[in-house]
Amino acid sequence: MASLVFRTADNLRQIAALKDTHPQVAACAYKAREEILREPVLFL
Repeated sequence: MASLVFRTADNLRQIAALKDTHPQVAACAYKAREEILREPVLFL
Protein backbone atom coordinates (compact mmCIF):
# COMPACT_ATOMS: atom_id res chain seq x y z
CA MET A 1 0.00 0.00 0.00
CA ALA A 2 2.82 2.40 0.86
CA SER A 3 4.44 1.72 -2.49
CA LEU A 4 1.21 2.65 -4.27
CA VAL A 5 0.98 5.91 -2.32
CA PHE A 6 4.56 6.86 -3.15
CA ARG A 7 4.16 5.99 -6.84
CA THR A 8 1.00 8.09 -6.98
CA ALA A 9 2.79 10.98 -5.30
CA ASP A 10 5.64 10.70 -7.80
CA ASN A 11 3.20 10.77 -10.71
CA LEU A 12 1.53 13.85 -9.22
CA ARG A 13 4.95 15.49 -8.88
CA GLN A 14 5.54 14.95 -12.58
CA ILE A 15 2.14 16.43 -13.44
CA ALA A 16 2.81 19.40 -11.15
CA ALA A 17 5.92 20.13 -13.23
CA LEU A 18 3.66 21.05 -16.16
CA LYS A 19 2.83 24.42 -14.62
CA ASP A 20 3.97 26.36 -17.69
CA THR A 21 1.60 24.61 -20.08
CA HIS A 22 -1.21 23.44 -17.76
CA PRO A 23 -1.25 25.72 -14.70
CA GLN A 24 -4.60 24.64 -13.26
CA VAL A 25 -3.89 20.93 -13.59
CA ALA A 26 -0.42 21.44 -12.10
CA ALA A 27 -1.81 23.34 -9.12
CA CYS A 28 -4.36 20.61 -8.46
CA ALA A 29 -1.68 17.91 -8.72
CA TYR A 30 0.59 19.81 -6.33
CA LYS A 31 -2.18 20.16 -3.76
CA ALA A 32 -3.14 16.49 -4.09
CA ARG A 33 0.47 15.43 -3.63
CA GLU A 34 0.79 17.52 -0.49
CA GLU A 35 -2.37 15.92 0.91
CA ILE A 36 -1.23 12.39 0.08
CA LEU A 37 2.19 12.87 1.69
CA ARG A 38 0.94 14.57 4.86
CA GLU A 39 1.48 13.05 8.28
CA PRO A 40 -1.06 10.39 9.26
CA VAL A 41 -3.97 11.40 11.43
CA LEU A 42 -4.10 9.64 14.78
CA PHE A 43 -7.41 8.92 16.49
CA LEU A 44 -6.98 8.74 20.25
